[in-house]
Amino acid sequence: MAFLFPVLLVVQFLCSIWFYYKQNKGAFVGGPISWPKAVWLYHAIFSWFLVPLVYLSLPDLHISLKILIGLHALIWWIRGPLELVMIYKFFNWTPRYGITHDVFHVILLFAGMIATAKLWPENMTNWMAFVYCGVTVLMLCFEISFAALFLEVRGNEDCRIYYAADEPKWRFINWLTKVGLTFGVGHAIIQAILAVVYL
Repeated sequence: MAFLFPVLLVVQFLCSIWFYYKQNKGAFVGGPISWPKAVWLYHAIFSWFLVPLVYLSLPDLHISLKILIGLHALIWWIRGPLELVMIYKFFNWTPRYGITHDVFHVILLFAGMIATAKLWPENMTNWMAFVYCGVTVLMLCFEISFAALFLEVRGNEDCRIYYAADEPKWRFINWLTKVGLTFGVGHAIIQAILAVVYL
């Protein structure tokens, strides 16, 4: 199943392109979206929902990391459908919910990394999974920052605006998103290469 790492990376970029054009044509609720935000959205979806499933499918992943990544995936698969219903049906999603979840998720994942750090034997699969958890913590910290800045810029006037657009007022958030993508996508590319070569 290691071949899915590069496959998911390619598909996430294709989905980003599709969503960017559909969202900016007004196909979905949420308002216009910038390129960095479209790429970030699908990078987050693939990294936090699908990549964990690939790791869980690898037979030589240590049980301690399987539990940690499995718990991480379970939490996201619970949040994801709830968030979609709140965004597209009830229109009552607020970034404050996301910030609250992400803070607790960072604490849980970081504590799990500390607890499992000395339990697993050193092989490429375990190292990749452990680094994946660390990068996820970093990406969630970026996500928390984005959400907090988004609330500050957007305010509470239009609760149906969910994305930063290509407008001057979103310039800093878009710049910070590019910084986050440098780490996230850079890691995903290295992860895909290592998977093809070593797994």
